[in-house]
Amino acid sequence: MISLFLIVPKEFIDFLRRELFQKWQFTHPMMSKKSSLMASFKAKTIHRDISPPPPSPPIHQVFILLLYIRPHAGRNRGIRVIPEFDTPGHVNSWGWAFPSILANCSKAASQILDVSNNETYSVLWKVLRQAAIDFPDQFCHLGGDEVDYNCWKNDPAVSKWMKEKGLKNGKEVQFYHTRRMLILAKIVGKQGMLWQEAADEKYIRMLPKETVVQVWKWDPDLDQNSAGLQTGLATDEYWLSELSRISKTHRTVLSAPWYLNLAAGGDQNAWRKFWEVDPLRFDGSADQRRNVIGGEACLWGEMVDETNALQKTWPLAATVAERLWSIENDWNSNDTLERLEAFRCRLVFQGIDASPLRPGYCHPYYQP
Repeated sequence: MISLFLIVPKEFIDFLRRELFQKWQFTHPMMSKKSSLMASFKAKTIHRDISPPPPSPPIHQVFILLLYIRPHAGRNRGIRVIPEFDTPGHVNSWGWAFPSILANCSKAASQILDVSNNETYSVLWKVLRQAAIDFPDQFCHLGGDEVDYNCWKNDPAVSKWMKEKGLKNGKEVQFYHTRRMLILAKIVGKQGMLWQEAADEKYIRMLPKETVVQVWKWDPDLDQNSAGLQTGLATDEYWLSELSRISKTHRTVLSAPWYLNLAAGGDQNAWRKFWEVDPLRFDGSADQRRNVIGGEACLWGEMVDETNALQKTWPLAATVAERLWSIENDWNSNDTLERLEAFRCRLVFQGIDASPLRPGYCHPYYQP
């Protein structure tokens, strides 16, 4: 499986203009069609997660896939490619090629890296160095989400190493790892991007200023309340507070309110829920709002493959793009719906299985 994001930061002048980030998962033969659609509505950057869990390919096969990605989703369509190496968690697939770099926590659902092992950073260095050659973009996403700290605690070797280093808990261990990864990324000429867990209240001010932090959680206890967004019970307060906190010191990207895979099927107002999100509606200064450099529409792949990826993605992803590109305080829902329906019908007549936004049909006027 291949995970993608899209990003192009834009400057704020008198009004808000930001480009779409997008994430979805699908098998690589769909890459050419996806990248063509991206270019059609100004989504100009792919952010590819290169360390997905099994049954994905092991990490040593990743660069073979990159040979396919680059010509089909590259500069010939005006699209940048940003790699993500999500560590220290979500590294099951790394263990297929390098089992010695994983912590000893067989009971954990998701493996994490053995940060006490020097070989771990030797492998990471080689991968980042190769990525710097394959991906000319300035950014590299370094992950940092959903780390099982009990795994380190229950690994005797890591636990002993923590005591020797004076690291008291898993959070301190993660910051140690994050700092090392940011240094390696800087050496190869990349600016690091992180998930928000790696930049909590205690450690964010110790991160390099150029680090970009991504807000993806709509609830602080997301594991216990994962259905909130789908059922409509989720609120904006948490991600708004996170934007306010992070933007004081760092640039940030928002994805929390835009999960395409959680949009309820048959909901005629699904597009409106995405479109009505105001990413700048948080307590903060004008400088803080300028630090919100983009948004992301996510399509997580647990229940998505090549049979439904297009329907899940289109045209809802364009709804998020419409919001992020719109002039601030000049939002007309009727005009937006007409544009989105026209966009959807053009996709349909091009052979793209884009889902309807409401009951109706596509007039032949939209045929190419």
